[in-house]
Amino acid sequence: MRSKFESKVTEEFSSVQTTATTYTKETHVQEVVGVVSKITQKIDRLESTIDDLVKKLSRPPTDGSSRSSNITVSDFEISESETIRTETSETTSVTDQAKKWVEAEKKSYKEDFIEKVIKIGEDLKKRVKPDRYIPRVKQQCDRYDRKHQAPLFVERFEEVQVSEKGTIRLTAKVDGNPIPSVTWFRNNKILLASPRITEMFDGEQILLEIVDADSEEDAGDYKCVATNAIGSATNGAKVTVDVAKVYFTKKLPSKYEVDENKTVVLECETSHTVSTTWYHDKKELSGMDNRELVQEGRTQRLVIKKASRKDKGTYACAVKDQTTETKLIVHELPPEILTHMQDTTVPRGEKACLEVELTKGDALVRWFKDDVELQFSEHVQLSIDGKRQKLKIYQADDTDGGVYSCRVGDQVSTARLTVEEVPSLKIDDEAISQRLELRSQWKPTVEVSGYPTPEIAWAKDGIKLVTDKRVTTFVDEKSTTIAIYSTDRKDSGTYTVTATNIAGSTTLDLKLKVIAPPSPPNSIAVLNIASKSVTLQWEPPLSNGGSELTDYVIEKQDSQSNKWTKVVTLDANVLKFTVENLKEKSELYFRVFAENAVGLSLPTTTSLVSLKTHATVPSPPTAPLEMRSTGANSVMVSWGVPESDGGAPIEGYKIAVRDIKKTMWMEVGRVGADIQKLTIKDLQCIKRCDFGRRRTSKTDDSSPRCVRDACKQSIFGTEATAPSFGRSRSPF
Repeated sequence: MRSKFESKVTEEFSSVQTTATTYTKETHVQEVVGVVSKITQKIDRLESTIDDLVKKLSRPPTDGSSRSSNITVSDFEISESETIRTETSETTSVTDQAKKWVEAEKKSYKEDFIEKVIKIGEDLKKRVKPDRYIPRVKQQCDRYDRKHQAPLFVERFEEVQVSEKGTIRLTAKVDGNPIPSVTWFRNNKILLASPRITEMFDGEQILLEIVDADSEEDAGDYKCVATNAIGSATNGAKVTVDVAKVYFTKKLPSKYEVDENKTVVLECETSHTVSTTWYHDKKELSGMDNRELVQEGRTQRLVIKKASRKDKGTYACAVKDQTTETKLIVHELPPEILTHMQDTTVPRGEKACLEVELTKGDALVRWFKDDVELQFSEHVQLSIDGKRQKLKIYQADDTDGGVYSCRVGDQVSTARLTVEEVPSLKIDDEAISQRLELRSQWKPTVEVSGYPTPEIAWAKDGIKLVTDKRVTTFVDEKSTTIAIYSTDRKDSGTYTVTATNIAGSTTLDLKLKVIAPPSPPNSIAVLNIASKSVTLQWEPPLSNGGSELTDYVIEKQDSQSNKWTKVVTLDANVLKFTVENLKEKSELYFRVFAENAVGLSLPTTTSLVSLKTHATVPSPPTAPLEMRSTGANSVMVSWGVPESDGGAPIEGYKIAVRDIKKTMWMEVGRVGADIQKLTIKDLQCIKRCDFGRRRTSKTDDSSPRCVRDACKQSIFGTEATAPSFGRSRSPF
């Protein structure tokens, strides 16, 4: 199958290629274009043939018999007459594999074709000057680069008028992919073949030519329908064949009478099938309104739908120098009421509307209230919209109620207007939503209005309110009150008051929130105990008291005291805190309060917390230890800060002195941690002495630092040497 198709296509392309490379004159290029156009038509028919084959193969057997799984597509052949013949054999059954094979062959041929045609087009473009390049070749190539599209008339037919025995030519241009087929119609009937008729279509240009035109056989409305697999398009034109002499064989009646809203048909006939012109009071009619122009052969009709007074007058039908006319008389019908007024009820202060619909929009209508004709004003107005009339009463009040009537001739439509007032409820804005503390009094009063007097009902959170000694309600003609004399947390909620009468109902919501201090914080825990800090953690209280938490407050108490001291106030989102700068080895209690807009909750208290200690004895004060006489019986001693405080803050220093001949030290003074010198007064006259000072901390006293200078120092006129003593002999 493929070999026959390929050989034929190869032969066609070879011919095109030779022509394209041999000739450069525009006439010869046009010949190439013609060949390419023929090939495009052939490939289109090939696609259609393959599509038909797939449909046939996919169609189930009609005789109920089963088909075998073997099918052979034996041949696709392109003939000189540009037809494609498909031969199939052994078409006994179809499988998905067979259909896929056919589609694959179709795709292969199409891809080969596109590639070769595009190449031909590009070669032509190189050989011919750009201004002589034939767009037709590009169109044939580009058509396969586009997606399939429904037909579209890019150039349309135009109305034609020819003389009898003349030639009718209708031309247009259509675009579509695949190339569409065209069918001609005359007066909505398929145009039959005739030796006088020539139909031409090259895939784009459409031509219909009719010679020896005859008014009876050829005049009329022509229509061309272009169709492909994607869709269809229609375009047409009117053809008029002019004859030398024409006359009316049937004229219009001299007078035509009809009732209003009826259909009028004016009809005449001509001696030949020709186009005529209709006139109304000497104005040409277009047939674009309620008057329709109809031509059926020699019969000419003017159809007027729903005739009205504006349609009366003289109508004429003319052709050449011949005219026939008639006078149309339209009998006016008396107006009728189509839609009657309905009883209406409106709230006081709203707009009332009573409406009727008539058969005619210009009828004379009279309006009455309680049999008294209405005088229109800003308060009572009449609105007319075509056949509809509306009586509008603005800001209706009690005096507007009554029976209204609309009179048109001897017809009457009546309706009753009832003016009512929908209940209304009012209260001060600050009372709409209130927050009260426990054991407060809540007593809001709501103003009530409406006609008739509305009934009052109270509900709490959507449930009917049950009153008792603690909760009660009061109602009078103009107000209603709810009273709770000692509020409780359970009183929180939405209280709804409803006022109802026949005009409608109105509701008003009052919100009450009873708030109290929150419950104590939950689950307090001591997470970490250090020598000078404690980490506490807790959970939010089970109840916030009806008001959002604002703070947490932490207090501490020494076990040796009854006084509580505030430590910190924390944001409500903080649930963990480390208390620092505590005294080492102390024993403390901690408690946490929750706070809201009302106040503090009861506290949650920890058990006794004993702080740990990790400090050691500080190192001795640093050298040098210096002494300087400041008087007859005084000396000033100075020293350096210890290298280590042992993990606890330095609390102070102790200074001691001893006779060098003795082992006992005697304390002579103490200073704070920020002082590193001391003046010792009232010393007894001694020959030799040792001085020492010791640093004290929370943990213990450090080892003393003694004067151990190599040189001798003269103190009070005696020599003092650096003492030598062990820690066991120290008075510290």
